[in-house]
Amino acid sequence: MFNYHELTMNESKDSPARRQQNQVIIVLGFALLSSAFLNAGLFSTIVFEESVYPGGEYIFKQANNDYAASWGLAGMVADDLEIKKNQWDDLLYVVFLDNHDETVPGGKERFFAGILTNESQQDLKTKLLEKNNEVCTT
Repeated sequence: MFNYHELTMNESKDSPARRQQNQVIIVLGFALLSSAFLNAGLFSTIVFEESVYPGGEYIFKQANNDYAASWGLAGMVADDLEIKKNQWDDLLYVVFLDNHDETVPGGKERFFAGILTNESQQDLKTKLLEKNNEVCTT
């Protein structure tokens, strides 16, 4: 039985096949790493806005992660409800639970993302609750 080193011992270290293999591995690794960074919200900015709570029922998913992942969670809620990004205004909200004065370790920040519904949007509430067991209501 031959192992990899015995099979490639006569091959030069700079052969075109080995170079191509290394390039493919590097490109795939870079693509996976880039995808992970984009999904984690690398280019997403968080803008804090103080506004008046319009009322209604808030149905949300909770997470303990870093704040950059907050809009990823909001995107998951939107995907569950098949809401397009241009329809997020005044429907989809992210609430941060930690005080900014206190130091909270990275990745341990608490937040939740969900939809704020009124009486006419009960179908959204039902749809989100049917798809997820971990959804809460207030």
